[in-house]
Amino acid sequence: MRGRSVSSINILNLTAGVVGTVIVWGTKKLGGHLSYQIPLAVQSAVPVILCGMTIPLPESPEWLISKGNMEQARINLRKLRGFSDKQVEDELRLMEFCEKSNQEIRFETKFWHIFKREHLRRTLVAGSFFSLNQISGIILSTTYTTIFLTQLGIADPFSLTIISSCCTLAGTIAAPFVVDRAGRRPTAFVGMSILLIIDAVAGGLAFDRSNKHATLAIAVLSFVFNFFWASSFFSLSNLMPSEMATPKLRHHTMSYTIACAEITAVITTLVVPQLTSADAANLGAKTYLVFAGCMTGIIVFMYFLMPETRGRTFAEIDEMYAAKVPAWKWRSYRASIEARTGKSVRNTLGKEIDIGNQPSQAST
Repeated sequence: MRGRSVSSINILNLTAGVVGTVIVWGTKKLGGHLSYQIPLAVQSAVPVILCGMTIPLPESPEWLISKGNMEQARINLRKLRGFSDKQVEDELRLMEFCEKSNQEIRFETKFWHIFKREHLRRTLVAGSFFSLNQISGIILSTTYTTIFLTQLGIADPFSLTIISSCCTLAGTIAAPFVVDRAGRRPTAFVGMSILLIIDAVAGGLAFDRSNKHATLAIAVLSFVFNFFWASSFFSLSNLMPSEMATPKLRHHTMSYTIACAEITAVITTLVVPQLTSADAANLGAKTYLVFAGCMTGIIVFMYFLMPETRGRTFAEIDEMYAAKVPAWKWRSYRASIEARTGKSVRNTLGKEIDIGNQPSQAST
């Protein structure tokens, strides 16, 4: 369920984006101060509402266990799960065991360990996902949609921007049904290949600005681009770094991944206007061709370095990296029985538990 769980987070994220776009579209017609005051007021009100909704939420049982408050952890876990007393006690024992193991792991690991030789490959690949999806061409189909559609002479480009946002949302809704069924690599390569084709075709059509049919086709292609980007590349950007990292270094790897993404965001924010603007390179929608070149390199990179992690335990993933299994052979690799099923160990509380899928076991 990892793929569905992680990729589902994007749905609410993109829903908020659609709501924001619709509000701006609706208020721009008002004119005057209200055209920007209303969007800012809505944006400021949302955190207040969320704070109010957060107050009655029970504290995380895992956090309470880390502070030694077992009784409150038991009460809160029962509220959250609705399990029987026996099931709650079983989960509490497992949480306590994992907390003790994680304390040892946190003491032994440092951020720079992600760059050790045995972890470097997965660190670099995990860190690339968020960065590379930003140079796929999505910035043209989202941030600069209104600008380049206006340059192409498309009627009411702001309305088309709303359609664009809805297509992105539709892609995020489709993602949870795809990544766990089709697998990570098939989802990536089908999605990325379609993005490459769209980049090339849209960039080529931009050379004939006088042709209304060509400009309308570019707009439609940008909508299709958003759907496939959100259902493949974007969703995998959230999922793959968390799956690929060795459990004991996962939070460090994710921090590195986000840092890489922010650096790339700054670069694209500075560079793309210089490519699209009429007072700069004046490429407009032809910039899609630049991103087509980027997508070609990304597909080659992913073929050799992106593993298939669907259905694999963290112990299996660690084992395959240790065995230096090529990325394109992960699907057919037969892991050891211990990695597939886990080992039963007796914890300090005297209860035998299976921790084969737990970070503490995988990391050791």
